[in-house]
Amino acid sequence: MKLREVQRLIGAYIAPSFPELRLSGDMLVRWDGDPIVRGFVFDRSQAHKEMVRLHVFAQPLFVPADVIYLSVAETLGDFLFDDPEKEADRMEEVLRRAEHEGRCFLERVADCCSLAETMLTWPRGLMDEDLSGEIRAYCLLWSGRADEAAAQLDVVIDQLREFEVESELETLTQVTQIRKALGRSDAKAHELLETWASQTKEALQLVG
Repeated sequence: MKLREVQRLIGAYIAPSFPELRLSGDMLVRWDGDPIVRGFVFDRSQAHKEMVRLHVFAQPLFVPADVIYLSVAETLGDFLFDDPEKEADRMEEVLRRAEHEGRCFLERVADCCSLAETMLTWPRGLMDEDLSGEIRAYCLLWSGRADEAAAQLDVVIDQLREFEVESELETLTQVTQIRKALGRSDAKAHELLETWASQTKEALQLVG
């Protein structure tokens, strides 16, 4: 399905029920308040060209990234649009999933405090432990809970001392930078998070 068709469906059927979200590519999202982009992504990269997979997600912008990743996400379903006459019925089901399961998820990741708590109960198998620890540490720091953030950062650094892949080295480098900045002052660490959040926002083309 082409992007403009997905955007038409989102605009006609989903966006009116979520006025707080804005359309960005194949996503319906917000990134106001704490530096977290959260909302829905309509994934068109399925084997069937007329199928769309709906995800609800949150991505903390102060974890450096240049793409949307779905580590903190739930899949709400696959929807096939191979019959124009059934479009309204399909979108009614999409909206139902978004309003029920989607809203509930978004409430759990509405700000850094709630996202930090969500990381404590996030199923182990769905995300690398070092990533969940990194997210939780940065969220704690952003929320002004510097001592808890420092303790969490120390845990992540210890987990990654014997890194095995390049991505783990990148994470280790990041959390070490934040930990050293936090050792100087809370403000220095917060400033570094702000810089990373701004860079990620630009990379993801989140304007405004």
